[in-house]
Amino acid sequence: MKIRVLKSDATLRSSDATSLRSTRKGMVLAAVVVFILILTLLGFSVLSVVNSEIALAQKDINKTKAFYLAESGLGMAISDLPDINSLSGTLGDGEYDVTITPVSGFSNRWTVESVGSVNMATRRIRAVVVVRPDVTTAIMTNYSFEIKGNVSVNGVVAPNTPPCFEDVFGVTKGEMQDNATYKYTSPPNNKMPVGKITWINNNFQITDSGWVGSGIMIVNGDLRMTGGTFNGVIWVIGKLSISGNPVIKGSIFVEGGPTTTDTTVTGTAKISLDQSAIDGAFSNLNTVLSWQEF
Repeated sequence: MKIRVLKSDATLRSSDATSLRSTRKGMVLAAVVVFILILTLLGFSVLSVVNSEIALAQKDINKTKAFYLAESGLGMAISDLPDINSLSGTLGDGEYDVTITPVSGFSNRWTVESVGSVNMATRRIRAVVVVRPDVTTAIMTNYSFEIKGNVSVNGVVAPNTPPCFEDVFGVTKGEMQDNATYKYTSPPNNKMPVGKITWINNNFQITDSGWVGSGIMIVNGDLRMTGGTFNGVIWVIGKLSISGNPVIKGSIFVEGGPTTTDTTVTGTAKISLDQSAIDGAFSNLNTVLSWQEF
């Protein structure tokens, strides 16, 4: 005969409490493990994002470096024109490579393409550049040239030598007119201001000894000067007549026209080839006609 011993209520409650504590411990441990896993995954995710951001930042830095390398190559090429047709080298942790090709139809215009590279980053720049020849004449005329009176000319006079507008300025007449600072049509005598780049359509007369002009003056017609002072480059598409006592420092070009017979200078005019005045006039023209990243 078996005798079953019944546990008291207190014993049962103690057993249930122990089991409950074990269950809770297991749940807490599982939660901790899950939490640690989540933190680990988050850590890997953050690390991945950080690494990605660092890589992107470094890529942007390399692209910026490549751009300045391309700019450096472009600048060095421009300073050496027209004596080179290619250029390459290294700077820091990158390199540049420049190719130069002449622009068809122009004797002094080039296309310069410069590529800068740093690691896998590359930037490309293309520019159209003008290199203006040295001006070596005080006066150049398409037809004959006659000096009378007590005229003083300091510099070479080149008569019967047709000047080429594009060769002197590196731009066409249309480009020059479009970019002129002052544009006059049929102006009155002694019109002012004349400075930087001035384009005059029709004939123009300067008769006032107090008149002052500078820069580049294009007269699309005849020019007559009996007074005044000018520093820079004068281009006359028609006929030039100088008398009286004007003072001109720089250079004069007379293109002439189908009815032009000669260029006459009389009186006590003073004309001198002045490189500083010519340089000041040309400073109003852009050396880089166009620039783009491609």
